[in-house]
Amino acid sequence: MAPAAPGYRRLRIAPLPGGGITQAGARLHTPYGTAEVSWALSGRELTVEAVVPPNTTADVVLPDGRGVIEVGSGRHTWTAALGAHTVERAP
Repeated sequence: MAPAAPGYRRLRIAPLPGGGITQAGARLHTPYGTAEVSWALSGRELTVEAVVPPNTTADVVLPDGRGVIEVGSGRHTWTAALGAHTVERAP
């Protein structure tokens, strides 16, 4: 999770699973409230959950190539089927 506009009015969520890590999460206190994101990898299925604070939007980029998904405030969940090339192992 990262700011996509000054002051965290817009967030960017772009999980990149790999390196043997199967889950991760973060929480960030912004001027608009707490933003949260977590993801878990089960086989080749990635599940991403996010909380976008009020009066804030988020650009979500999943590693399945579907492009940018723009969402408003609230709780959101996505699943993405990943191919062998999208989940890399650390050297």
